[in-house]
Amino acid sequence: MFYTIQNDPKMDQQIDHDLQAIQERLLSAFEGIEGLVLVGGFGRGEGGLVLKDGKYRPENDYDLEMITNQPVDTEKLLETERGLAQDLGVSWVHIENRQKQNLSRLPFTQYVYDLKYGGRILYGPEEMLDEIPDMNNANLPLAEGEKLLHTRLWCFLGAYTTEFEERQPTDEEAVFMASQMSKAILAICDANLMLKHDYQVQYQNKSSNF
Repeated sequence: MFYTIQNDPKMDQQIDHDLQAIQERLLSAFEGIEGLVLVGGFGRGEGGLVLKDGKYRPENDYDLEMITNQPVDTEKLLETERGLAQDLGVSWVHIENRQKQNLSRLPFTQYVYDLKYGGRILYGPEEMLDEIPDMNNANLPLAEGEKLLHTRLWCFLGAYTTEFEERQPTDEEAVFMASQMSKAILAICDANLMLKHDYQVQYQNKSSNF
């Protein structure tokens, strides 16, 4: 199972280890879990890693969907996210929770589209995502592009501080700012594709179609 475009077995082995730890923690902490879905770059097989202290670590985070048959304690979920991030040595672990009975009523958004067509089942039935309504990428609401642009540009601006006028950014600050800049550029690409009714899940398809 490949998680990055490098198709490096050492990278995939480390990610497998992390995801197994996340799965075990969630299954022991919460009842009624029907499925766990890996989303974001790693779900699409396009995740980004950095080598830190001899280990490959996610450049940003792990994003997962936890599908349950009952509501979960939000505070407990946040606490579990923080604990997992600390134990795994990553920036953060982001876990969205949805109830299985609501999958068929999810709205037509970029996130839900990416979940259905770019998510990877880690635990639960392979056909679980089929319960999300079919979506045509040509009809993705343009408001999704506007929302994405506002979010990414705001995060990019937030990575800059006036202190940089007096000093050089640290390596960590420079990497973070470059990452946010990249996401802002990709958001422009996504919004353009939505405008042309040709939104894509995979980065390689976004690039070629853009």
